[in-house]
Amino acid sequence: MVSRTALVLVALLTASTALAQTANVPSNFAVERFRLTPSRTGLLDTEWGAVPKGFVWDVGLWVGWAKNPLVLYRLADGTRVGPLLEDRVGAGLVGAVSFLDRFQIGLELPLVLGNGRPSSIGEATIGTLPSIAGPGAGDLRVMPKVGILRHEDHVVDLALLANVLIPTGGASRYVGSSGFVIQPEVAVSRPFGNLRTAVNLGAAFRTEQQQALNLNIGHELNVRLAGAWRFNQTNPDALPLELGLTLLGGFGLERPFKNANQAVGEAKVYGAFDVTSWMQLFAGGGVGLTRGWGVPDWRIFGGLRFGPAAQPTRPVDKVTEPDSDGDGLVDSQDQCPKEPGPRDRQGCPLRDTDGDGVLDADDACPTVKGLKENKGCPDADRDGDGITDRLDRCPAEKEDVDTFEDTDGCPDPDNDADGVLDTADGCPLVKGAPENKGCPDVDTDGDGLVDRLDNCPREAGDAKNNGCKQKQLVVIESGKLRILDTVYFKLNQAIIETRSYPLLDNVAAIMAEHTEIERLRVEGHTDNQGNDASNLKLSQARAEAVKAYLVKKGVQAGRLEPVGFGEARPIADNGTVPGRAKNRRVEFNIVGGAEGIEKRETGPSTDTFEKKN
Repeated sequence: MVSRTALVLVALLTASTALAQTANVPSNFAVERFRLTPSRTGLLDTEWGAVPKGFVWDVGLWVGWAKNPLVLYRLADGTRVGPLLEDRVGAGLVGAVSFLDRFQIGLELPLVLGNGRPSSIGEATIGTLPSIAGPGAGDLRVMPKVGILRHEDHVVDLALLANVLIPTGGASRYVGSSGFVIQPEVAVSRPFGNLRTAVNLGAAFRTEQQQALNLNIGHELNVRLAGAWRFNQTNPDALPLELGLTLLGGFGLERPFKNANQAVGEAKVYGAFDVTSWMQLFAGGGVGLTRGWGVPDWRIFGGLRFGPAAQPTRPVDKVTEPDSDGDGLVDSQDQCPKEPGPRDRQGCPLRDTDGDGVLDADDACPTVKGLKENKGCPDADRDGDGITDRLDRCPAEKEDVDTFEDTDGCPDPDNDADGVLDTADGCPLVKGAPENKGCPDVDTDGDGLVDRLDNCPREAGDAKNNGCKQKQLVVIESGKLRILDTVYFKLNQAIIETRSYPLLDNVAAIMAEHTEIERLRVEGHTDNQGNDASNLKLSQARAEAVKAYLVKKGVQAGRLEPVGFGEARPIADNGTVPGRAKNRRVEFNIVGGAEGIEKRETGPSTDTFEKKN
């Protein structure tokens, strides 16, 4: 906690200087700074900016204990030496009478129930300090107040006070002063719902100023800030409890801010509870924030008030506009000013023109009888699929009835979402591979190679032999059967050499196993050597010769389409011997069924030596 002080002893310039005589420590000034507002409208020690209406009386009593409100500090280094007033048990009686809605007279009589301090303060005194114990009455405070503004009619409440302290306390034992103290004050306040706020700006002018060591008890300026939450401020049925915080700050006008012992700062928190409509209990505590005189290290307090409780603040109805239909909405805010209606309908009556049970304000078709489920409109079926628009997720697209999600109103061109449209999907309700006409891949022989890529789908074989036990000369790829050898013909003839029979037998075996290949185009190609027409004729004859061989091996003639391209489709440079050799070739391309067979890379498909077509 921040250290507080009340006096800085001039004589204590260093730790080893001369000590103060007890006679040099005067006590003819009042130390107590705590005050209680005479009216219950105030916030503990902060005056409210308005006077209660009518004739209202209040009386109250507080009792409190303050710790170290007056302390000596060494001037050289600010070290605390000891308290001149260590314990103060104080009290006060307050009362107020309000009248004519604007005027109030308040009184406060401070009481001292006990003072305490040590008999000596170490290095600061010689001998014994005189006793300050015993009860006593302080200086009587008279508090006239005039209300100027009220927040109901203006932005804030505003009042002026002219407090006067009359020296009735005997000017001893820090109980009372030897002269009058004039305390003009301005009080401003305003409630914000349950939150009450107030500010007091004031001054203290003394007819006689006291000097205690280096402390000047003279003229001062001060400010009080307060905020409190009153639970029943706006609702009379709520808990009659108020919780608040007040702050006191100030400084002396003689050399302001120069002496720490004249800077005033204290914070207090409190709670006030209305036991009955005419009695209130309150209690709280505070801590000092500065070293100013009269600011204790801490204090606690509590008390009672008697008198009528403040009435809850009620909103002032300033609506002056007419309400022609009397429905609680002024005409400028009423969409139907001549017909009474509820506020949530902008003052218009509830109507259901078409009598369908849906109010016009919510009816998308207010003049046509419809269904509640359809926002008051009749059902429609724009796409004519038998599913009404309000239940149709695709009201502009006709449902395709195919036993798959036929109730949502949306067409499902690919029921199993495998990327193959139902019209081309061999398994439209089972997700499969596009390469397998939308059906799931199977591995009939269990050799790890799916049937559509397996040359021998019913014979378990080795993957390097394309799923067969024996070495293969043909590979099934995307859109074709790729041969790993060349189909050899007699020079410039369409007669197949016997060394190519194993290759063509392999093609025939694959066609027998893969009936999903509906049509295979046998293509004949030549190099550019010789006459173009002759090359075209020769390529066609060779393609037909291959077809005839495959038919002889059991392939249905309708599944084979021989086509000769001559020299029109070279795949290599005809200007080189190896290039021409590659261009003299036979290809097997799938043109019906199994179009999407997965492509796999293998070795070359032509021989590497030069020969004539």
